[in-house]
Amino acid sequence: MGNGSRCELRDQAHGKRVGVNIPAKHSGTGVRQRRYFETQAEAEGFVRALGVQIENYGLSAQLLKPTEAEQAKAAIRLLEDAGEDIGLLQVVKRYLASERRRRESRPLLEVITAFLASKRRSEKYISSLTRTQTRLKPLHEVMVGDITAEEIEKLLLKTADTYRNSLLREIRAIFAYAV
Repeated sequence: MGNGSRCELRDQAHGKRVGVNIPAKHSGTGVRQRRYFETQAEAEGFVRALGVQIENYGLSAQLLKPTEAEQAKAAIRLLEDAGEDIGLLQVVKRYLASERRRRESRPLLEVITAFLASKRRSEKYISSLTRTQTRLKPLHEVMVGDITAEEIEKLLLKTADTYRNSLLREIRAIFAYAV
């Protein structure tokens, strides 16, 4: 395996360890790496496993369309530039989980209506919830999972502190019900 395109094994004089040279094009970091093992068998096992990874990657890479490969490369570059220490696959998994939660969400008005109908409440509390519902009217058609704290803060501007706190308690109850 010592032709430069694959990993090569070398007996090391210092400590009788076995070194494995990993060329840059097969290294996960993009630069040449060296790994050392206590036995020849461990080193050979590592080289075999790496050979399988290289072979599988080669086959997988052929399945990507050129535009897909460019998009993946650009996405990885964005993550690196942002200083994020996360892989592309993990990002996609998080995105899909987020989208699944979003699809399961409901419009705010639907949630408020269900919250009001969910159990018997006093007339005073129903009246207060109705005022809260009116205050939240600009967000009625927005999916609950998409509503941000900033949007709610914007709707509560210029309200007295006691009224604001009351509204926030009711909004928290509505969102807790939504969850």
